Amino acid sequence: TNGISHLFSISGMHLSLLSTIFLIALKKILNFDTIRILLTSILLVIYMLLVGVTASVTRATIFFIIKNIYKKLKIDLPNIYIYYLMIFIILMFKPRFILDIGFEYSVIICFFLLYSSRNANNTNYLLGLLKVSILSFFVSLPISLYNFYEVNILGIIYNLFFVPLVSVIIFPLSLL
Repeated sequence: TNGISHLFSISGMHLSLLSTIFLIALKKILNFDTIRILLTSILLVIYMLLVGVTASVTRATIFFIIKNIYKKLKIDLPNIYIYYLMIFIILMFKPRFILDIGFEYSVIICFFLLYSSRNANNTNYLLGLLKVSILSFFVSLPISLYNFYEVNILGIIYNLFFVPLVSVIIFPLSLL
């Protein structure tokens, strides 16, 4: 009801942090970038299978793998094109995801964040967080109204407090 449940669901934020930690740990052991990325990709796929093949976890895992394949091949492809390819791959293997509310939220919000990040010029963390919260709120508004018939306008303000608390303090401390 307070609009911050996205912080506690297994999502792209969790996979991003997990893959970063794993890549840094492997950098201490392995000198080969390709092997580190391959092992991290395998870890993410195993993690995805363990927690359940949900829309947001699948989106983050496939995006990580595609992005790193193109990076290793030295193909400079904009993130938005990688995003389109990711959606195509996901829907090829799980076409019923198109009916999943989590997929709808994940795909539409991620699209607008990627699209708007091309023009983003954020030097201030709180201002950037406010812009992301407002954009996410308005982009997800039609999905929320259609499926739940209600929205929490204060969710924008709650995100300003809870996103840093969870992503900088609670989540890293839970890993320790």
